[in-house]
Amino acid sequence: MKSKGLFDDLWLGVSYTMGSYFAAITAEDQLKKFKVSLKGDATKEIVVACEAESDLKTVSGFSTAGSYKVSEECTVKAKYDITKQSVAGHASYSALPKVVMAGGVAIPIADPGSFTYGLGLTLG
Repeated sequence: MKSKGLFDDLWLGVSYTMGSYFAAITAEDQLKKFKVSLKGDATKEIVVACEAESDLKTVSGFSTAGSYKVSEECTVKAKYDITKQSVAGHASYSALPKVVMAGGVAIPIADPGSFTYGLGLTLG
């Protein structure tokens, strides 16, 4: 069995923030796999983001997402994963301080009947 060398699991990341915009590039697996992440506040209520992953030969992941702050208590989010061909939605509502109700659904585009969902309640 070959032992791991010092740089066998090398990970490197660089990020930059300017106001409400954020960009990051990370590399892993001896700098063979890369991820680019971007996020920006379009308005006070709307945030958009996207992320891409690649080994410089093929794109292994690409998704885009957004969130909308409906009110101080309620936020809704959506994500489209182009690589996995799925859409997802999430909503959270803070009924009281430290009391949060949340729910979400993920739907594969090829087989919408095999969707998954979840609900949650956080107290305290």
